[in-house]
Amino acid sequence: MNVLAMPTESAIARLVNGNRSGWWNDKGLMKLARRTAFRDTNDDEFDQAVAFCREKNLSPMSNQLFAFVFNKADPNKRNMVIVTSIMGYRAIANRSGDYMPGPTKAFFDAPKDELVNPRGLLRATAAAERFIHGSWKTVEEEALWESFAPILRSADPNAYHWVETDEVYPQGHAKAGKPKMVKQLRPGANAAVSERLDPSKDGWRKMPDVMLKKCAEAAALRRGWPEDLSGLYVEEELHRSQVIDGDYTDMTPSEIVARIDTENRIERIGGPALFATFDDAGNLERVPHGQFADRMLAATEKLAPDAVKALVERNRVALQEFWAHNKNDALELKKILEQRSGAVAARTAGDEGSRANAAPSQHGETNMGGAASPASKPVPGALVGDAAVMLKARLIADIGELKTVGDFIAWAKDARVHIDRLPAAMQAEVDTEFQRCQGHIAGKN
Repeated sequence: MNVLAMPTESAIARLVNGNRSGWWNDKGLMKLARRTAFRDTNDDEFDQAVAFCREKNLSPMSNQLFAFVFNKADPNKRNMVIVTSIMGYRAIANRSGDYMPGPTKAFFDAPKDELVNPRGLLRATAAAERFIHGSWKTVEEEALWESFAPILRSADPNAYHWVETDEVYPQGHAKAGKPKMVKQLRPGANAAVSERLDPSKDGWRKMPDVMLKKCAEAAALRRGWPEDLSGLYVEEELHRSQVIDGDYTDMTPSEIVARIDTENRIERIGGPALFATFDDAGNLERVPHGQFADRMLAATEKLAPDAVKALVERNRVALQEFWAHNKNDALELKKILEQRSGAVAARTAGDEGSRANAAPSQHGETNMGGAASPASKPVPGALVGDAAVMLKARLIADIGELKTVGDFIAWAKDARVHIDRLPAAMQAEVDTEFQRCQGHIAGKN
C-alpha cells in the first residue's frame, strides 16, 4: 500500500516503527518527512538533512533529530542546523555494542530565585558505561546551571554599545569584509541589568533538572563515543547561545554551534573537576579542582624521584588543566613536584615548553611531547598499517580545525589516548604538527 494513501497516523507509525535504516529509500516516507519534520527546509537543506539521517541512521519522526532553519527571510543569513535529541544520542551509542546507560542526578544547592532559578538547581551529573580494554569504564560529566540555563539579560538600550571584533564577515555575506560587531554593556552599567529565564524555553522553568541532565548526559556520551558523536549537540545545549543578551553577537546558526563547542572545551579546562591517575595501572579518577593539589602532594610524598617523574608524566594533561584553572596554585605545586623529582627548580623561558614541564608557558602553550617514553607500558589497542595511517590523518585534520589556545589544551587532553595508539614515528608527526599550529595561534594572540 502506498504510504500516501494511508491515514497520517498510520504513515507516521510506519516511518517510526519500520526499517529506520532505509526509510529514506521509500518515496512516500520521504515526502512525509519533508512536509512534517523537515517542512521548513528548502531543497538543498532537505537533501543535507536526509544525508545526515542516512549517515547516522536516525529517524526524524521518532524525535531522534530536528532541523532548525534560522533567518528564513534573509538569504544572506539563512542557515539550517541539525540538532540531535538525547534519544538520538542514546541510539547512536547503543548501536556501538559497548554502551550501557548510567545514573543521572540533579543537585538543588543554589539559592532560589523566582525569576532566574526558581528551584535552586545548581548542577547535574550523568554517567555512561563503555566496555573498553576488557572491562566496563565509567564516563561521567557535569553540567552547571550557569553554563546552560537560557537566562535573558536586559537593560536600558543606552547601557549597551557595539564594539568591533578581530573577525570579519566572510565572502557572500551582506557585510563581507567588514568587522563583526559584538554588543556589550558599557562600563559601570551592570547595575542596570535585570535577569530572568527565557519565557520561550518553558522546560527550563517546569523541569529544569531534566533539561540540565540532558546536557550532562550528552557531554558524557560525546566524551565516551567521540568518533560517533563529535560535533553533535542536543537542543538543550543550544538554548543558552540562542539567548540575546549583553554579550550577543549577530551569529549564524553554524557560529552558534561553534560557540557552544568552544564553551564546552573551556568548561572542560576550567570546570569543577578533572581526571587524574595515581596508580601504575593508569586508572582514572575524577578529582575536584580544590582537591587536586592535595592529592598530588599526598601521592608523591613518599615516592622516589624517578617515581615522582613518572607520576607527573602520567598526569601531564591533568596538570595542564589545573594550570588553566588556577595558575598560582599550579605553579606552587609545580615547584614542589620539581623538588621531589630532583628536577632543576629554576628554568629559563625556553625550558617552559619542554616535555618535563608540568604546566603550559605563560602564553598558554601546551607541549604534547614526542613519541611515547621507552619506559611506558604498551598501549592497549595499538594500531599499525592502514588503521594507523587513517588515525594519524584524522588527528592532523582535527588539529587544523583548532582556533584558540583553549582549543589546543582541551584537544591535547582528549586526543592523547588516541595518539598513544600510533607507532612512534607517527606520534612524532602528529606532535610536530600540533606544535606548529599551536605556535601559529599563539603568535597571532
